[in-house]
Amino acid sequence: MSYILDALRRAQAERDRGQVPGLHTQPLSAAAPAAPARPSAAVWAGAAAALILLVLLVLVLLRAPASGPSPAVAPAVGPGPAPPAIAPVGRPAAPAQTTLPVVVSAPTVPRPLPPAAVASAAVPAVLPLASLSAEQRRELPALAISGSVWSPSSANRFVVINGQVVHEGQVAATGVTLERIGPKSAVVQWRGLRVELPF
Repeated sequence: MSYILDALRRAQAERDRGQVPGLHTQPLSAAAPAAPARPSAAVWAGAAAALILLVLLVLVLLRAPASGPSPAVAPAVGPGPAPPAIAPVGRPAAPAQTTLPVVVSAPTVPRPLPPAAVASAAVPAVLPLASLSAEQRRELPALAISGSVWSPSSANRFVVINGQVVHEGQVAATGVTLERIGPKSAVVQWRGLRVELPF
């Protein structure tokens, strides 16, 4: 703006020199104070551009993530397809061999029997005296039961066999062992058999 004003003043002064001074002509004072310089349009444009850049910088800093930029992950590159086999000239190509999957079978481990089944398999069943054959009855020693006492405690149970007091686990006769005493019968072991003797 100051350049334009100065140019206008010079042009007015040159016009005034070539003309006769009139009533409205003011003498041009050399010592007149110069008008205060105003900022030019270029200064205003530079200030506006700096302000815009500052605002953009603040916006970029506010939107930037706190953890920083995440590293770029390169895509995984797998192995490419194998090149085709080239058969030598003059020889036929060998046919491709197919490999069959190998099946490995684990050995079969027998499952253990439950304790109840083992006990029942190891101990023979109790046979009533009447189920023995006639020959077995003849060979079985004579067992005359004249009394018995049953109690919840096994130590207090006993049977009087052939006039003798016999407790559980004791020998009642030759080859005969008293195994268990019940309220109405007793079980004896004889030749691997378990025979029930009623009272």
